[in-house]
Amino acid sequence: MTITIDDPPLERLIEEMRRLTGQADGTAAIRWAIEREMERAKLIKRFEAKNAELKKRVAALGPTDETFDMKAFRDEAWARSRW
Repeated sequence: MTITIDDPPLERLIEEMRRLTGQADGTAAIRWAIEREMERAKLIKRFEAKNAELKKRVAALGPTDETFDMKAFRDEAWARSRW
């Protein structure tokens, strides 16, 4: 598949990416960028899946106690841990 790019701002981006990454030409720079972006997108998808599972587990714990004072709890725990 041949891609023709007739977009000067995009051509400048490709050339800058080529220089920054040390790629031999624009095609290699585009390939490099797409590969990195695909890796990032896959990581995001995995994170979203893990996050959704954790949200389900938290929801299964039931509602939170709105009157619970986390600062007081931490202060008490800190005081107990200091001998």
